[in-house]
Amino acid sequence: FQRSIDAFLQSIDANPTFATAWCGLGCALMATDPLLAQHAFCRALQLDKSLPDAWANLGLLYAEYGNGEAAVEAMDALTQVADSPLMWIGRGMLLENKYSSPLTLNEAEAKSAEAKLCQAADAYRAALQVAQHPF
Repeated sequence: FQRSIDAFLQSIDANPTFATAWCGLGCALMATDPLLAQHAFCRALQLDKSLPDAWANLGLLYAEYGNGEAAVEAMDALTQVADSPLMWIGRGMLLENKYSSPLTLNEAEAKSAEAKLCQAADAYRAALQVAQHPF
């Protein structure tokens, strides 16, 4: 990871307003320094609010660390800038994580959870469709 981090830092040193380099830095940092990765994604979005990769990775970072509300907000923002496979995958993951927990559910809650899991499956199918037929 360090070589990638160094390369993105060199790119940022050369052009501090290059949003894609900030996003790449965030991706390189996700596994080792999630707080700094969050900062890099947010900086990328300050520079370019329409950068879909930054929104998607920020949402996935939030989801990974249990901040479902912020993850949904990032996916909602991504919806506004791109109809991308990452957006649909992120939505599917959020629904799946929220409604597939091993809780003891009554019958009504179980039906609701089942419906949400069907929505997650629909989101994954939409990701495949968007990937096969980009606009």
